[in-house]
Amino acid sequence: MSPSKSIFKIAALLGVLAPVLAPAHPLTDLVNQAYQSSPSIKIAEESLKLADKELSNSKSAFLPTLDLTSSHGLEKNRYASGTDPWSSSVGLTLNQNLYDNHRSINQYRITVLKRESAAAALRQAKNQIALDVARTYFAWSLATERATVQAAGLALFEKQYRFVESQYQQGTKPKKDFLKFKAQWERAVLNDTSAKTGIAQTRFALLAKLGLDPLEEKALTAFVPVVDLTAIPSEKPKIENNWGYRIADLELRIRPIEVNLASREFWPQVNLVAGGTYTNSSYLNSGTRFGDTDTYGVSLQLQINYNILDWGVRGRKVDMAEIRKSIEVEKLRDTSLKLGEESASLMVELARLKQAYQVAESVYKNEEESYQATQRDYREGKVNSYDFINYVRDYLEGKTLYLNSRYDLWNALLRYHFLTGDLDEHVAKL
Repeated sequence: MSPSKSIFKIAALLGVLAPVLAPAHPLTDLVNQAYQSSPSIKIAEESLKLADKELSNSKSAFLPTLDLTSSHGLEKNRYASGTDPWSSSVGLTLNQNLYDNHRSINQYRITVLKRESAAAALRQAKNQIALDVARTYFAWSLATERATVQAAGLALFEKQYRFVESQYQQGTKPKKDFLKFKAQWERAVLNDTSAKTGIAQTRFALLAKLGLDPLEEKALTAFVPVVDLTAIPSEKPKIENNWGYRIADLELRIRPIEVNLASREFWPQVNLVAGGTYTNSSYLNSGTRFGDTDTYGVSLQLQINYNILDWGVRGRKVDMAEIRKSIEVEKLRDTSLKLGEESASLMVELARLKQAYQVAESVYKNEEESYQATQRDYREGKVNSYDFINYVRDYLEGKTLYLNSRYDLWNALLRYHFLTGDLDEHVAKL
């Protein structure tokens, strides 16, 4: 087989430069696997369970309490009683706090907001994991596709270089042609090595995010979804939907309640308590039946306590609550400014990347059409090897440009949905 025919057969393979894209991809499964192994997800889930327990405890403050007390033993007093030396008592007390200066209500409101904050933190953690895994997975897919392009180019350039080298040694090709093709082949070797290294590095990063050993054998399928340009958002993401903003807002909503709690300590502490009691004592060694000495009672008590001197403790508590409130105000403002800046910048970047993708797609299609036409001319002997190699190089560069622009656009879209707080749901729909 002649070198020209060998080159042509290798070049024919360039029509399929990337792995065949499956109709479905494992991204959702990978994200779910990352959820299962991520420490941040487990921390957020445990924090939510803790918030649920605290909320249940705060609800219990509105319910009555029932206490059972019992005491039995030996007791020696100065003045003997009819039951000496035995001492015995049993009691059952039912209490319901009807009013406690709004302390229970305020604590309940705080725990409700803390529970919402814990749930928001879990969604934020899931969105961050989805962003990290999706980015790394698409980066690995891009590296795999680029490696396929570089491998096909290397095979073609090496075959052509060996052919020209043979002609040069036979004296039928000038040295400048030999050096030109050798340099082209050496560049292809470097590009191929770099592409293979990119696959390994992005694979290591992806497996680490899945909680796996980077050297573990795990089958992966390269997949980057087709970009629907009509679905690219044109409006800025609403920062109020971002989970980081929501958490900051919830923390701020807690602080005025804490200020109210601290301020109420200046008021007289008023508690309205209703209760019922049953007691029975001195029934051991008394010669009477157990029920002969029992007593029953009900009570409704208004308890008032007012601290006259506390050396400024209550005032400092109010000041501390106000300071914490001011801190949360500034945190929310800082979060809002950062998210606003990122959102505005992202929209500019999306517009640029959309245009770049359209241009890259057009370049790739034009280079592909030009390459196919040149391929026919080369087979018919109308184009020499040197010109054909240039067309192949341009085609490979156009393909790589298209792959890169597609990845960059998807990377920005992932960030957009992260800012809107629905990335975990969006990834499942890709």
